[in-house]
Amino acid sequence: MNLVVRTRLPLAAPTAEQRATVGRLTEDPASWAPLHVDRLEQLREDRADWLHGQLAGRAGQLVVLDSFFAPADFAGSLHGPAVCQTARTAGFAGPLVAVDCTFSLQPETRETMHRVEVADSLWRQQSSPQLARAVLREWAVEDRCYALGRVAEHVEQLATCGLRDSAVNLSLGTNSASAVRKLLAETMPVGSPEQQARAGRTTVQLLQAFEGDVGRFLDPDPEVSGKERAALLERMCRLLHSAGADERWQAAKARYDHATEQLEAAHNSLVVAAGNEGDTAELLGQWALGHFVARPDGMEANDFVNARVTVVGAADGTRAADYTSADPELDVYADGSAGEGGACGTSFAAPRVASRLALLHAEAPGSSSEAVEQKLLALCRQPGALQRPLVVFESEDPPALGRGLSAERTAAPGAAQAPGVS
Repeated sequence: MNLVVRTRLPLAAPTAEQRATVGRLTEDPASWAPLHVDRLEQLREDRADWLHGQLAGRAGQLVVLDSFFAPADFAGSLHGPAVCQTARTAGFAGPLVAVDCTFSLQPETRETMHRVEVADSLWRQQSSPQLARAVLREWAVEDRCYALGRVAEHVEQLATCGLRDSAVNLSLGTNSASAVRKLLAETMPVGSPEQQARAGRTTVQLLQAFEGDVGRFLDPDPEVSGKERAALLERMCRLLHSAGADERWQAAKARYDHATEQLEAAHNSLVVAAGNEGDTAELLGQWALGHFVARPDGMEANDFVNARVTVVGAADGTRAADYTSADPELDVYADGSAGEGGACGTSFAAPRVASRLALLHAEAPGSSSEAVEQKLLALCRQPGALQRPLVVFESEDPPALGRGLSAERTAAPGAAQAPGVS
């Protein structure tokens, strides 16, 4: 027998004082990254040990891969815990493991995040429209590369730390539509005087970067102003969407896709929220004062979607929710309400499906992800208004397969989406 001799001690868990001053730190060592930025290698090893202890040898687990950290002064609700709570209120009583992917633990990926921050600052400082667009495209490329790299490293760890016959929920997303929406959100003159001033500066910066006509943009005639706004938005959409043709993005996407392949090869299912960019056309039209804005195909497609994963859209009753991103890889719909405060989103549809897949894996260890998904689809309803099956797991039913499958549950109409990417 070969014995592994540890030559190091694990890093100490955060103290109460550190939790009070740094933020909400979970039992997952990955959330301790703000405390150990100079000891990332040891933190990765501790994280691997923790994952082995949590995951190895157990079938039917639900792993929620999400953001669980928040700064100490953060007063809102966290995305990861809300996703976990949705799985529980939907009836899942099996083992649930919260895996924090807020931070990267790999130096090269963290360097990508640094480049995102630099580009975000630099594009606003450029007097040349050509330079501003070049730096803005860099921001879009690096931002999406960081998201893919950060999630890929955590999926890789799950695949190498003993996870078998289980389901992983990923209610996160990134795409070119989200980049456009981030910029447009900064142009909204709401909040404090400082925020309103920043919104004005961002609008001016976008006008300069995309060589808009200020006079036409500010014209009191909505026909004139709207056309100028629509033209600016079309140029912005084309530029930011071109990030998907960059070799760096393609390499990051290939790494993530390979990680999902390795995870599912161990008889696991990765469930991905489709995203909440389905109303992007409407948002662009509003900003363009009702004028049509042409945009590239695939802008709303989530970078975390591929042919292997199970892609979940949100249902509002027996129809697709307006905010659900359209994706050719979408497999199934589920109720998109969070059950608290009227929040909704594909973030909360995904764990309903993931929890059901975890139960199916527990019943049939050794089954492939494809086989388990087919079993799930056989239990679904398919209302005529939906182009894909609908899964709903009623909370009053016991967590047994084949129970609580109904198309009658309705998400809160007009509810605001919960914080988070998806």
